[in-house]
Amino acid sequence: MDNSLNENGLASSANEVRTSASNPLTFASWLIASKTAPVSQPTFLISRQGLGILQTASASKTVTLLEAPGGYGKSTLLSQWRDRLIAQHNIIGWLFLDEDDNNPSILLSYIIFALSKGGLPTTDALTQLVEALPHQQPKAVLGMLLNIVAETATEIFLVLDDFEALDEAVVEAVIAPLIRLAPDNFHLMIAARGHVRFGAPQLAAQGRLQKVGPAQLRFTLPEIEEVFRGQLSRAEILQVEELTQGWPVALQLLRSWIQQDPRRAGDIAAMSGLTDDIVEYVSDQIVGSFPPSVHTLLMEAAVLQHFSEEDLRDVCGDDIDWQAVVTCEPLRPFLLPHEDRDRTYRLHPIVKEYLLRNLAERAPARKQELHEKATWLYARTDRLLPAIRQADQSGDLELEAQVIESAGGVQIWLRHGLTITKSISHMLSQELLDRCPRLALLRALVLAKEGRVADARVLFQRTREKSDNFAHDRPGVDPAALKRDGLMVESTLLVNDCRAATDVYLENYERLVGEVYRESEFYAGHVKTFLALSHHQRGRFDTAHVYAREALQHYSHERVWHGVIFLHLHLGVIAFAQGRPEATGHYLDARAVVLQYFASDRSKSLLIDPLLAEHHYERNQLTVARRHMANVLGRLNTTEAWMEIYAAACLTAASLTFDDKGVEGALEIVSKVRQDAENRGVSGLSIFLHAADLLFLARADLMDRARGHFEALGELCLDKRKASEDATTWREQEIIYLARAAFALRAGEAQAVRNELADATSHFLRSKNIRSYIRIGALQARALQQLDEPSAAFALLADILEHCRETGYVRIFHEEHGLLADLLQDFVAHAPAKKAYKASMVYGKALLKELEGMPSSNAGKLTVRELDVLQQLKEGYQDKVIARNLSLTENTVKYHLKSIFRKFQVTSRTEAVREAQRKAL
Repeated sequence: MDNSLNENGLASSANEVRTSASNPLTFASWLIASKTAPVSQPTFLISRQGLGILQTASASKTVTLLEAPGGYGKSTLLSQWRDRLIAQHNIIGWLFLDEDDNNPSILLSYIIFALSKGGLPTTDALTQLVEALPHQQPKAVLGMLLNIVAETATEIFLVLDDFEALDEAVVEAVIAPLIRLAPDNFHLMIAARGHVRFGAPQLAAQGRLQKVGPAQLRFTLPEIEEVFRGQLSRAEILQVEELTQGWPVALQLLRSWIQQDPRRAGDIAAMSGLTDDIVEYVSDQIVGSFPPSVHTLLMEAAVLQHFSEEDLRDVCGDDIDWQAVVTCEPLRPFLLPHEDRDRTYRLHPIVKEYLLRNLAERAPARKQELHEKATWLYARTDRLLPAIRQADQSGDLELEAQVIESAGGVQIWLRHGLTITKSISHMLSQELLDRCPRLALLRALVLAKEGRVADARVLFQRTREKSDNFAHDRPGVDPAALKRDGLMVESTLLVNDCRAATDVYLENYERLVGEVYRESEFYAGHVKTFLALSHHQRGRFDTAHVYAREALQHYSHERVWHGVIFLHLHLGVIAFAQGRPEATGHYLDARAVVLQYFASDRSKSLLIDPLLAEHHYERNQLTVARRHMANVLGRLNTTEAWMEIYAAACLTAASLTFDDKGVEGALEIVSKVRQDAENRGVSGLSIFLHAADLLFLARADLMDRARGHFEALGELCLDKRKASEDATTWREQEIIYLARAAFALRAGEAQAVRNELADATSHFLRSKNIRSYIRIGALQARALQQLDEPSAAFALLADILEHCRETGYVRIFHEEHGLLADLLQDFVAHAPAKKAYKASMVYGKALLKELEGMPSSNAGKLTVRELDVLQQLKEGYQDKVIARNLSLTENTVKYHLKSIFRKFQVTSRTEAVREAQRKAL
């Protein structure tokens, strides 16, 4: 089956589940319809009118809790109440819970599925919710569901049977808020064998809880008389009451046993007074009355949750006598038909448990064999979690591994989503992880997706070493599959660790993936998304654009909306870097998908807002940028992110803070991002964040502190080049050049960065990275001016200004106005009157006028090198002597003098010395 499921395991496929012919809602194919229908009631069931008042009272309570051990008829009673509520035109959903529901996304999917099947109207809001299920966070799903319920005029009931199957975490995540926030028209009916924890005492104190316990569920004497309907005398009825204590299942079993042979009524006195003994005795008597072939077949059928004739033939063999089963009169009360599927049944839980114990005692080898066959039955029908549980019950670790590996190993994430993958990961024993590298890789993937990147990396490396770089697995296992799984996990770690793939890695990736990804559009979408992101991070925008467009088509066709959002973000960043206007369009397209399918999921907006803020910031639209950045950093650690998101959020927020609060505020922002990265185990941001520290220290003229960062950054970059393990992203390249140039130009060391800036400027222009070309090119032009190369400086600046005019990317001139204002003044005043410079000259004048009105946080504050020059000036030295004394060129000395004049607002050397004396410098 070609499923296309998302990261939460909730999506459509070729075999989608539809609620009814009149209901167009389409649910994921892995949802088991039998979990949303009560068992058919036995024909001899009594109505228990005495408990009808409790059902009436349930309409005024948020929760009705039936809490009692097994066999007290909780499900049977709720089934009766359900029929009455339906007759009264209420909406009522039914859900049998099991261990597989211990995942918030799975549980919520089943709750919505059950309510839909129970009559919840198909409104636009419900349709939108169902379509968004694969992509929404549980909290958002819950909010949308409660809004739909509140807007429904009818009373809505939801039965949760076998509630004890849920663990405390999922109760806290789903059930507790569902109860706490429930509208007045929503009512839960819960059946549980043990004590439940969802704030029952508080609910009781608020009058919102109705609790029904064993004392109320026990049959009264009149009800016991009705059960046996004249088969027993008054004395025998009293004896039955004493022996069974009104336990419903004991009465049911006892009645069936007597019905088979009325003469058995006289044997009641021989029974023990212990309830367990009664059940054991009656079970033995009832099962013992089955024909031997039926008894044997039922023992084997007990390994299945539900079974049809086809299922039994598949698991037990072709020679089964199906007719003997369905026509066995003593079995009728305990063979419970599936409400929605013809000729499909399940055994009464008490009888099922008895038969399984019987099978384990009589034929343990056969029981293991049946579990193995049931494993493959469920695996073939794409019921992966039940298949794994059957394999676990067989005790065969190799079988469990084979099921998971045959389902795709790590690729289960693509076919069944992250929710199902997490559930599988939690079922894996340490022994399985140690012996099966593909399963260890699956666990590593889950750890990475949970934000535990460091733990994922450790497990990945250990698995790589144990498998000799993914070359060796257990005998009989496809080594190519292990290689592909290793590659998928490694690529995921690269992205989540904010590192870029090398050329060698990408070549190896595409070679190993080969044609496999073409088997499904979802897999193709995943592969091409990774390739698009990798090439984009390396600055190969044209190649990245092609991959991203193809991936967008795959995801759109499969309605994988979270993938569509990510692709619009990738395409938006590509357009932003290239200075193309459609960048905002892609970000807004991503926002539109969020509003349509993830209206309550704020985590998706956390990915879009930093990119929109960055785009507006680059165009000097600071008010809009601040609005998008509001509270982003404080919440970014709640969602999955990658280099682009971290870089845009960190640098934009820190730059805005630098303007508002100064350098220490900016450095605090960088520190917060560094701490979040360390908490997640993300190592790929180290150089980026170190460069950000240097950049803001240099812009604040804190040159002593900046010099240490300048030297350390050079060492970090050198170490990275030597390691050759990772490629450098264009964002890392840009901020490294920006930071080094900001320091060197202020330190009067333009020559030290001249060549690297020239190479960077040329590289960014060739790769069509206009954003970086403008930023680095502007500083390169300033370096050329300092080095007394005005013609080259003016030619470069003219081209930079032309690109600024076309894109609106002018922020670098505001950030570095202390360095670039002089450059613009010289360009406007002294550039040749060339036709090619005309438009740039006009734009430069307008930009210069804008900069001249800016307050400067560094106005009047001299750098260390400027103080050195000023001291030489006070000594009366000329430029040539100052240059010799300070080991500078004359042009650099002139540059520093002009800067001193500007900061002191003077026009001569004499005035500068006088101003220095006045300031006591």
